[in-house]
Amino acid sequence: MKLGFDPVLQRDDVELTAAMAFEGGFVVGGCVLFPPEPATEGPCERALVLVSRDGASWDEVVLPDAAQRRIVGLAETPLGLLAFGRTQESEPPMHRAMWRSGDGETWEPFVMEAPSSIVFEMAAALDGGRSVLIGSDTAYDLAVQTEAWATVDGRTWTTGSTPLSPKVVAHPGLVAVGDECVDLCPPDARPRVFRSVDGLTWTEDELPAEMSRLDATGLASQAGRAIVAGLSSDAGPYETSVWFDDPAGWRGTVLGETAEYPTVTIMPAAGGLIVIADDASPGPAMAWWSADGRSWIAAQLDGIDDGFITASAGDETGIVIVDFTSIWTYGG
Repeated sequence: MKLGFDPVLQRDDVELTAAMAFEGGFVVGGCVLFPPEPATEGPCERALVLVSRDGASWDEVVLPDAAQRRIVGLAETPLGLLAFGRTQESEPPMHRAMWRSGDGETWEPFVMEAPSSIVFEMAAALDGGRSVLIGSDTAYDLAVQTEAWATVDGRTWTTGSTPLSPKVVAHPGLVAVGDECVDLCPPDARPRVFRSVDGLTWTEDELPAEMSRLDATGLASQAGRAIVAGLSSDAGPYETSVWFDDPAGWRGTVLGETAEYPTVTIMPAAGGLIVIADDASPGPAMAWWSADGRSWIAAQLDGIDDGFITASAGDETGIVIVDFTSIWTYGG
C-alpha cells in the first residue's frame, strides 16, 4: 500500500517540534533559529507559531514576547488554544512562556500563578470544562514531566503530581505509559500504565506479560482509547508492536522485525491508522497501515524523503513534521 504525502512548507531557518489540529484548522509551533554566528545562549531567536486553515497554505502569526523562546507544546482546551513555550538557559532553571488564542491567528501572553520554572508541555480538556496542564519543573537538574495544574476558569488552580512517563488524553481522562525510570535505566526496566480521571490522582493497571517487554516510544489515542507502540523482544530480534487499550484489556499485535528503527509514530491516515518506525536519521522509514487495528499491511510512504517525524496532528489530512524544517500533508 502506498501513502502519498505532499510537501507544503520548507524553511531552513526553523525547528518545528509541535503540531495541533483544531476546529478552525491546524497550528504548528517551534522556533526561528539564530544565524550560526555569533554564539548565543540557545539556538532560538524567537518562538514561532504557524497557522493554516486547510493544511496547504501556512502563515506565521505575531507572537508577543517571543524573543529567545521556543514552543514545546500546543493544545486545544476550554481556556482556548494554548501554546506552551520556554526560555533556553544552559543551566537550571528555564522559565515558562505561554500564549493563548481564540482563533489560532491572534495570540496573547497567558499568565498563571505557577512558579516560572514550571514549563508546561501538554494539556488535557476533561469533563466539566476542566483544563489540566502538565509539565516539568526545570529548577532541578533532571526535569521530568510530573507537574499537573488544573483549572476551570484560568484563575483558580488545583495542583497535583503525575507519573513521569508520556501521557495521552483518553476517555474519561488520561493514560500514562512508560518505564518510570530517570537518567540511567536498568536493563530490566518494564513499562507501567497509569490512569487518571482528573489528571491529579492516578491508579496503576495490571499489564499482560507480553506487554511487559515493550519499550514504548509512541503514544496516541483513537475514539477515546489509548494506543501505544514501540519495540519488544523476548531474547530474540527486536520487533515493532502496537497495543490497543480495549475495554476488555490491552490487545497487542507484532508488526515486524525493526531492530534498527527504535522511534515509533502513530497517526491516522487513509481511513485507518499508520504506524511508522524510523531511526531518527536520513533514510526510509518502515510503516504499516490498518483499517481496524487488527489486520496490518506494509505501507510505503511516498513523498517523505526522511522518515524522522517530530510531531503530527489531524485526521484524514494529518499534518506530518519531518526533520524539523518541513510540513507535509497526507494527500491520499
